Amino acid sequence: MLTSRQLDTEDTNPRRTKRRAKRTTSKPKRPTSGASNKSVQRKLKTANKQAAKAEKARAKAESEHKAAEKALAKANKQAKKNERLDKRDQRQRKRERRQEKREKRSSGSSEATRPARVGLLRDRNSSRKGFERRSSGRIRFAIVAVLAVLSAGVIGAIVYVNSSEFGVTSIEVAGAEKASDEDIIAASLIEIDQNLLEVEPPKVAEQVEKVAWVDQASIDRKWNGSIVISVTERQAVAALESPSGFVLVDNSGRQLEKVPNAPGSQIPVTGVKVSGVIGEEVSAEGLQATNFIGSISPKIRPMVRNIAVDSGRLVAELDVEQIEQDFAAADTSIMANFGTNQELDEKMASLETVLERVDLTCVVRIDLSSPSKPTVLRTPAVTNLEKLPTGLVDC
Repeated sequence: MLTSRQLDTEDTNPRRTKRRAKRTTSKPKRPTSGASNKSVQRKLKTANKQAAKAEKARAKAESEHKAAEKALAKANKQAKKNERLDKRDQRQRKRERRQEKREKRSSGSSEATRPARVGLLRDRNSSRKGFERRSSGRIRFAIVAVLAVLSAGVIGAIVYVNSSEFGVTSIEVAGAEKASDEDIIAASLIEIDQNLLEVEPPKVAEQVEKVAWVDQASIDRKWNGSIVISVTERQAVAALESPSGFVLVDNSGRQLEKVPNAPGSQIPVTGVKVSGVIGEEVSAEGLQATNFIGSISPKIRPMVRNIAVDSGRLVAELDVEQIEQDFAAADTSIMANFGTNQELDEKMASLETVLERVDLTCVVRIDLSSPSKPTVLRTPAVTNLEKLPTGLVDC
């Protein structure tokens, strides 16, 4: 007896046999994670290739669009040009028609003589064009000739100014009293027979102003080859004591000249360190003293014998013989202590008030450090009148 399975296997129906074969065959295995990653990478590569292809197509389309726009612009430009040419031709034809009408009215000639007149006009136009060509050629030749003459003149001028005939023949100095002409000429660095155009006035003036006594300088070049150096000199305002004598300085503190003794016109200053190098600036204390001298009033200046700088304090020695008072003191000078160089105008005014209103008998020192409260110091009293010199009183 056959079982159902046997009957099924022996079934000769091809459709059922095919279905059974499908059921009996094993299902395919699912892909692993590695295979899945490879599949994803292949898809990504495919997508990238498609994106690159699309980008390339977009760039190509954009370039074609730009080319089309350029061609359209060119076509528009050519169309405008053709339009202008057409308008010009129309205007020319109108002029020709008007010219023909005028000729007909003026001559009353028949149509048979018209070609001859047209030919005559053409001959005139051709002769006019030939004349214009010849005229333009003459103009070009004239321009070339003028340029050649100008070039020759410029070259000749350059050769002339660089020749020995255009050199420096003399150097003069004006306005110098303290500074020597030789020092000024040497500082200018100008030489005889030097080309006059090589002398640059601003640079020469800068060199000359390095001379100690020179404050300002100006240079005047003359075409006959002479040069005049005009200088304005500095003014000495004080004589600062140095190890080898005195050094004259101006109001800016510049050292001008070494002298063995202080001139009578200058106020000597002691207590300041001076380098003695001519042309250099003095120290801060020296500049303080020169500024102080500049602030001395004309009424006080004749009384000042000298000025001493002591630790930043200014002390002026006043000659009491110049003061209009009857002195009965043993000393002939008064020391005026101004302190620092602050409020100098107020201190000068306070000193003038003291000298005018205070009895200066036996006064040896006036302290003006505080201009609103000046103080006066007198000599101590003398008890033995027999020892006093004649004419002096007991202080």
